[in-house]
Amino acid sequence: MTRLRWLRPLLCIALLVPCVSLPAADGPALFAQCIACHGRKAEGVASTGAPAIAGQDAAYLQRQLQNFRSGLRGANPKDSYGSQMRAIALTLKDEAAVTTLAKYVAGLPKTVAAGSAQADLR
Repeated sequence: MTRLRWLRPLLCIALLVPCVSLPAADGPALFAQCIACHGRKAEGVASTGAPAIAGQDAAYLQRQLQNFRSGLRGANPKDSYGSQMRAIALTLKDEAAVTTLAKYVAGLPKTVAAGSAQADLR
């Protein structure tokens, strides 16, 4: 019994570890996983089918992320882009992370893609 005295405090610590709250990720840290598809400035990337999301309304972005997380969007097997977005949205820890990310992206300046018009616009 005396040899196991050290086990009790260790067990108590192990049980308390899940109760320790980790600091919430900030907007740029949460956005890091979005860059691959949406671009560094959230300007959208045509080759990945990802739209520009910079400067969108925060409530709209939050609602779309919630829709992906709930399966309202991205659950159809024929929607490969939506499935990818759903998988990413599910990595967000909780609603606070969804809100933080939506507010961060909404605060990014809108970017306008350069037009590729070849015609004489006169």
